[in-house]
Amino acid sequence: MVLGYDKKRPSKADYLGFIDYLVSELKRSDIEELSFIVHGSILRDDCVFGESDIDGLFIFGDDIIIEKEKFKELSKIVAKALEVYSHDFQVSVADLATMRDGRFNCFDPHFEQHFENSQACFGPDYRSQFRYEIAGLTGQSVFRWNLRNVRQSLLFSEYYQNTDYKKFVKKFREAMQKTIAAPNSAGCMIEGSYPYGKSEPLENRLFSQIDNSVVQEWRALRKIENLDKMSALYCQPEMMLDYLTRAVTFFEELIKAYIEEYPTGEN
Repeated sequence: MVLGYDKKRPSKADYLGFIDYLVSELKRSDIEELSFIVHGSILRDDCVFGESDIDGLFIFGDDIIIEKEKFKELSKIVAKALEVYSHDFQVSVADLATMRDGRFNCFDPHFEQHFENSQACFGPDYRSQFRYEIAGLTGQSVFRWNLRNVRQSLLFSEYYQNTDYKKFVKKFREAMQKTIAAPNSAGCMIEGSYPYGKSEPLENRLFSQIDNSVVQEWRALRKIENLDKMSALYCQPEMMLDYLTRAVTFFEELIKAYIEEYPTGEN
């Protein structure tokens, strides 16, 4: 749907109502150490109510690997809020450890002042702990943005599954493609170039402790003899959610292994 064409433009009261509703639902939840920050034009004088989107950031207090039951609960809360107030909600999901490290923070130093003018609406205020870094390593920018996109796909999975199943499938496919490309991006950061032609899977060679089964399974489904199985999967939302959840965890485990192997400043 398009605002002003087949979708009613929201009023200023609708914008503020969405945020208030979302915060009230978060307060009723059992998600501990979650922070919700609003940023962008809605806090400035140049916001065009009825056209501008709402920019937000959820930060889990977890150590990189977000507890997926918490994530699932947040997905349901966001879906409920969007079903009551249908808004363009541009939101990222992060964890505190990644934001402190900075290398996989999808917001570069240009956003530092931007977040100084943001508003913490719920939970702990983690903003003073953020570290911002220009993506200087090959593959780093792609990896941090793919992490953001895959987490975002999981966040909106409940909403799209209920309201736009075709978009749910589209976002799922995109997330899985980004997941199987993640080892190459990580390899670029370590080796300085894309590790094409390596016989051993990169995620095995670099970080053998990581469970890469979701990557191997999706690579197998992409073979021509298994494409019918992939197509059948699109009619099984619970199995798709399982793949998507495991994909997010794989990204997070890869980042955790990288940060532990290469502390800040060593690579």
